[in-house]
Amino acid sequence: MALDALNPRTRARLVRVGRQADALELLGSRFHRLPEGVELTPRSLHVEFQGREEFLERLGAVIFALENDTERVLAFLDAVAG
Repeated sequence: MALDALNPRTRARLVRVGRQADALELLGSRFHRLPEGVELTPRSLHVEFQGREEFLERLGAVIFALENDTERVLAFLDAVAG
């Protein structure tokens, strides 16, 4: 089905998160190498971005880093609480 044939509301929800060449890098995001513009401290998460594509890429990197390094991220956060 061509994208032009989709309902305009459906087309609006189709958001490109990143270029295909960057997909593996995004999936392989790790806690110790979050992208530029992302700062995680034991008490806050700060994400700088310019535009929705960059926002989605950086937020995606945080999510995949959490998935890939769950124990390290939780230990980092718990170190301050303990």
